Amino acid sequence: MSTFSKTRTAVVTALLVASGGMGTVAAQEAGTSASVILSNDLAIEIDGQLDDWAGIEATTTVGGPQPSADPGTNGRLRWQIAADQETIYFAATITDASIIAGQHGENYWNEDSIELYVNFSGDLASTEYGPGITQIRLAANDIGTGGLASLTGLGLDQVDVTGVVFATDEGWGTEIAVDVSTIAQPMTGDRFGLQVHANGASVDDRDLKVIWSARDTNDTSFQDPSVFGQGVFIEGVALEPVESTTGENPPETVGVEAEAATGAVGVESIIPDAPELETTDDPRRALLYSAIASAVFVFGGGLWLERKRRRDEAAHLLAREAVMARDVTTEAGLADGATEEEFQEMLESILEEGSPTDGFEP
Repeated sequence: MSTFSKTRTAVVTALLVASGGMGTVAAQEAGTSASVILSNDLAIEIDGQLDDWAGIEATTTVGGPQPSADPGTNGRLRWQIAADQETIYFAATITDASIIAGQHGENYWNEDSIELYVNFSGDLASTEYGPGITQIRLAANDIGTGGLASLTGLGLDQVDVTGVVFATDEGWGTEIAVDVSTIAQPMTGDRFGLQVHANGASVDDRDLKVIWSARDTNDTSFQDPSVFGQGVFIEGVALEPVESTTGENPPETVGVEAEAATGAVGVESIIPDAPELETTDDPRRALLYSAIASAVFVFGGGLWLERKRRRDEAAHLLAREAVMARDVTTEAGLADGATEEEFQEMLESILEEGSPTDGFEP
């Protein structure tokens, strides 16, 4: 491989990493969490033409309680989500060899439909619907009507949903805008509950159910929002179209509390400044300098994350041991005459002193 080709490969790789495309910075964990582009410069028009979604990460979901035996012709759900500070945008298409619509009254869950769920309540562990939590069901019954006359769901009075449902060569799809300004103001780094479902019937009643969140193993999202996955808002627009897949056997899930505790980490907050390089008018030399700077960004960010992981792990172990010590001490009648309040102060003092691995160099 020539020096120029190697340099170009390094630059493309670094850009994909920085944009989250390779899962190093804005990581995607299929079926558990999703990065959601947040930008006031989105040029998305709700018209059923999805060309303006290029560069927004797409997730393909084929697993669930009733998956298809042949997702290529039936039951392969591909969806994308983005936002500005007032609106959630959602687009989805699904393979569907035999569209069943308008056969079950308003029970669109029993035939071809796609569902989007969001939780902006601030309580991602909530087990019931309330303010800020919404289910939005888009029905194939609205194909070609130019509107959402068959829209159903839960908590719809809290949001304003506009959109279209359209036919595709392989099935059908939908594109919607959800005004969430009355329940949320999305900000970079914010986490919220997110879930996506698809229902399908090939003859009469529903015989297909695919679900994105790996926490929802029994199709209970319509009753229990705690089984949603999570979305995290990241700033900007992806440089390259990105795809991720949720299969029949998604990876082990991470608890809501554990994910929330990690916070949302953006590119700027974890990668140190790149070294300054001399300028040049030679395009190939400029490309080489760019590759070097990008590599330093990526390598430095990786070292920082590893050091942080080890410090956090040690801190958690320290806290766990302290709590165990408290339990033992309490059971023994608070040996040495220490009161519960004194022990709590002691524990807080230990944790404030920091992790025993502070200053550790990997």
